[in-house]
Amino acid sequence: MRLTKEILLNENIQSSATVLDAGCGIGDTSILLAEMFHCQIEAIDQHPEMVRVTAAKAKNSAHAITVAQGNIENLPYKNETFEVIISESVTAFTDTSKTLAEFSRTLKENGVLYLIEMTVEQPFSKDEEEEFLDFYGMVEMLTEEGWKERLKKAGFQTVQVVKANTVSNEMSMQSAPEGQEQPVPFVMIDNDDLRGVLEDHYVLTYQYAEKLGYRVFRAQL
Repeated sequence: MRLTKEILLNENIQSSATVLDAGCGIGDTSILLAEMFHCQIEAIDQHPEMVRVTAAKAKNSAHAITVAQGNIENLPYKNETFEVIISESVTAFTDTSKTLAEFSRTLKENGVLYLIEMTVEQPFSKDEEEEFLDFYGMVEMLTEEGWKERLKKAGFQTVQVVKANTVSNEMSMQSAPEGQEQPVPFVMIDNDDLRGVLEDHYVLTYQYAEKLGYRVFRAQL
């Protein structure tokens, strides 16, 4: 949330714009976007529990937020629907070529995509890579250059890296003050199986914190 707010502060999103939160998770970014820009927010996620949590938050919001269940590899929106698309730590866990093509298709001319995604910073051993890919059901892990190539292939003319960091550095920056507990981002989730998967995800992230990083890409058609 801190990172998303930071990178969007200088983005001139008009109140007349329609913004897609692709892979909205528990909906905090959708709420933030609506409060910052007072624009129409479309939030979509594949998991019904995430949709339930986001819809509950949207219901209590004073802003226009529409929540849908769907796969971002095949977005249920017409061509050139959005001025801005934001996807946080989601696209890497899909067929990246399909998803980026859908973002390109549904963005308006000169539309902007903000992509916050995992990157490989140091080589993984074969066993480490297999463990990681198997857990997430991923086909590949991309470097910064790999993401740039995918974005260009999907039709984005301008691709900028707005922010970059390693997972270990980012974790140290976000550590809770002494004596306070780190907030749990999935506290509203009632599904025990999903909570277990998310807990395992955090363990795996810590395990490979030195070898993983992230990039914030700003890509424009």
